[in-house]
Amino acid sequence: MLLAGTALAVYGCGAAIAADAGPAPVPAQAFGINVNGAAAAPPAGSPHIIVPPSDAQVPGAAHTNVKLLATPSGVVPPAPGVFPVPPQAANLIETPASVACTYHIAPGFQQGCSPLSATVTSQGGSRGIAVVTAYHNPNALGDLRIFSTYFNLPDPAFVYVYAPGAAGVPGCNNSSTPPSGVGTGWDLEGAMAVEAVHAMAPGATIWLVEAQSPSVADILRAVDTATACIKPVGGQIVMPWGVPEFAAEASYDSHFNNSNVAYLSAAGDAPGVSYPAASPYVVGVGGTTYSRNQGNGNFKSEAVWNDAFYGTGTGGGPSAYETLPSYQNFAPLNQLLGSKRGTPDLSALADPVNGFWVYNTTYQSGWAPVGGTGLATALMGGYFNWASFFWASSSKVLQNIYGLGQTGGIVGYTTNVKSGLCGPGGPLGGLGQGYNPLWIEKTYKNDQAAPLTWDWCTGWGTPKGNY
Repeated sequence: MLLAGTALAVYGCGAAIAADAGPAPVPAQAFGINVNGAAAAPPAGSPHIIVPPSDAQVPGAAHTNVKLLATPSGVVPPAPGVFPVPPQAANLIETPASVACTYHIAPGFQQGCSPLSATVTSQGGSRGIAVVTAYHNPNALGDLRIFSTYFNLPDPAFVYVYAPGAAGVPGCNNSSTPPSGVGTGWDLEGAMAVEAVHAMAPGATIWLVEAQSPSVADILRAVDTATACIKPVGGQIVMPWGVPEFAAEASYDSHFNNSNVAYLSAAGDAPGVSYPAASPYVVGVGGTTYSRNQGNGNFKSEAVWNDAFYGTGTGGGPSAYETLPSYQNFAPLNQLLGSKRGTPDLSALADPVNGFWVYNTTYQSGWAPVGGTGLATALMGGYFNWASFFWASSSKVLQNIYGLGQTGGIVGYTTNVKSGLCGPGGPLGGLGQGYNPLWIEKTYKNDQAAPLTWDWCTGWGTPKGNY
């Protein structure tokens, strides 16, 4: 839901917001990205955000949605339950226990869910979750085990699956090992995703399904392979990556319309709409940021993720090519969406300045705080599994979510995130590209006329369990 004054706020920072096409190709580990995609030093005292090369948008290929928060060499998470004195910024990075507490899937919300003191992790999860990525990460399982041991999570049930290339037939079995993804950024996103889903649903078996390349053809073959693995047991498929929308995308929607599987995909880390999050058969996941007490780490509030300097923030908006699905066709939501599918549907933590501790020894040399809507997607996939959302299909998942939204029952399952800058991209009066102020103004006016708890930034909001 939009706050008053939003339509004016966008003009003040539009010049620093990334283009609608997303981040331009940048060198690995560039510090700061301006509107033209060039490396730039952040303002004094600002965090350094590292953008892997795999985040660059390339025609005909998927890109990652992952960002790193630079920390001093050797920084590690605080040991669970050990309160550091004095607190340091790195100690306020999110942990499995702090996120589980914040989203009410572990007890302790009234005590603040601080990364400095939260120790109770999620105890749920069952059946299966597949994470689809590109290239091979040979250290994914070993890194996940170190992550799990450090945060007192159960040893993971984990399966590598190598999806076929053009000559292969997808099935839940191994093809040839994909080319190494070490150092590309795909290895980092894959590590982040498997560790985040394990943190949320440690009882679920994880399939890491690796495509031969990030091409649309190969990544969709990996989706089909993941479907073959998950469909017999029931569960979720997490797609933390995205593809810029394209005219023929609706012809690929059948890859996500299968029984016994819920598909989730990232809304993207820049203004505009991403596929397959825009598919009517996929749960699109936007990104948020946390505000915490800088003294004791206690949770204060959650808002839409948008970083004006770095030009990063959650994607969202009306699809250019997917028509309005029946589950979104009710007043007043359809008055806002018009004739097109609206994204995202839900949201979760994505801001790399908050970060979520990830252990990775291929792109990084150990612990690193990581964010992006790829993280949000993995957290949401794990939440779905924890909550036993094993519905008949993604369509049924979305029908249930929007049915609850229409009746108002959604408030029992989500927290409405007050939103500011979000929505489709567009030109900002000669100031470059950014979040389109015309769409923001339209959303604001609609909200005043017919209040909605759905918006272009976060959909219906963030998950809320029963603790």
